[in-house]
Amino acid sequence: MARRSTVGRTPDTALLGRAVSFPGIDPRTWVSYGIVTAYALDAAEGPFVDVTLMPSRIQETARVGDSWASGDGVVIPFDNGDEVLVGYPDGDVSYGLVVLKRMYSPSDLPPQLAVDEPEAIVVNSKRKVIVQLHDGAELIVQSVKDGSETADPGKITVIGKDILVTADNIKLGGDLLTYKVARKDDSVAVTLDFNTVSAITAAQAVIAAWIGAGSPLPKPIISIPATGSITSGSDVVYAK
Repeated sequence: MARRSTVGRTPDTALLGRAVSFPGIDPRTWVSYGIVTAYALDAAEGPFVDVTLMPSRIQETARVGDSWASGDGVVIPFDNGDEVLVGYPDGDVSYGLVVLKRMYSPSDLPPQLAVDEPEAIVVNSKRKVIVQLHDGAELIVQSVKDGSETADPGKITVIGKDILVTADNIKLGGDLLTYKVARKDDSVAVTLDFNTVSAITAAQAVIAAWIGAGSPLPKPIISIPATGSITSGSDVVYAK
């Protein structure tokens, strides 16, 4: 009697796995490359991506191992076509896959600035960047001396076409001085000297009398306080 042929039958991968599983051989898959095909951010569960695993081309959904915990962290969206490194917890896909890292690829190269400045730490984004601080949180960008007391602190440069700063209080200054910024509609108190008030009829008469007598204009001898508000100003603020 001829033996039954197995040609054309689908192999039992579980049976094959058990057959080759012995000390020193582990048939499980622990990590794989993948290509992102979709991205979603669930308000309760966090970010997820659909990935095509390579080279098997199996379609799976994976959680994203973002830098986020206890209300602090960074959320960076994915684009279709992003190459990622996917991990299998305990080598078992049923536990759910996790995106461990994003990878550079010929279609997603590092920014040119990183190439031009290989020693620099480059933060690059094609999206809107929002830094959100909750009550009591504080954002500090600080330039400090490095090691030697004679060393100069680093330089901070802000470059942009339009820079908008909105705050209840804005202070610009160094170690000794604080420069205050005046804004339109701010209330002001001013003191008008005698020469300024000369437009008043009585003052004009006094000035005319002095000029007629050939005497120079008098020095201010009185001052008049007044209040008002700023009605216009420059769009540029300089502090020196």
